[in-house]
Amino acid sequence: TGPPELPRLGGPAEQSRLTGPAELGRITGPPEQSRIAGPPPAPAPAASCAATTLFVPTYEWQQLPDEARVPAGLEISLPLDGGVKQARIPRRWQLRVWIDGHAFWRTDVTRGTPMGELRRSAAQHMRQPTEAVELLLDGSAVRDEETVESVRLFSRRDVVSVRERG
Repeated sequence: TGPPELPRLGGPAEQSRLTGPAELGRITGPPEQSRIAGPPPAPAPAASCAATTLFVPTYEWQQLPDEARVPAGLEISLPLDGGVKQARIPRRWQLRVWIDGHAFWRTDVTRGTPMGELRRSAAQHMRQPTEAVELLLDGSAVRDEETVESVRLFSRRDVVSVRERG
């Protein structure tokens, strides 16, 4: 015979017991077995947060320490056989920058994308000539010859800004 059949929610009365995130602490089952779970577990003490290591990503696979804090957007390999956990910056990723008066500018980048190409793309998005637009990291202009990798753009994408020169 096949695997045992899983119980299903029978009708609206049973389905209404599953009300969403506000009820995360509630464990549901048949009405006679429903119970309220205890409060959610307390957050980890601040001391354990200090023990975490900031993972500095690169475009090459690197071993991922168990205690590492990993920035969002990385490509991660978590082997199911207990092998080495690894992470890297994806070969292609999307840069998203808010430009006042023009909404979000989005563009795909790779490690070798020249910053001048990004400036041209931003200018096109803003419907401005390239020479009228400046690409900034932490408020400082970036040279067109630099690359996404050389300026460590993935790790600094939160401090990218674009402005009209003048």
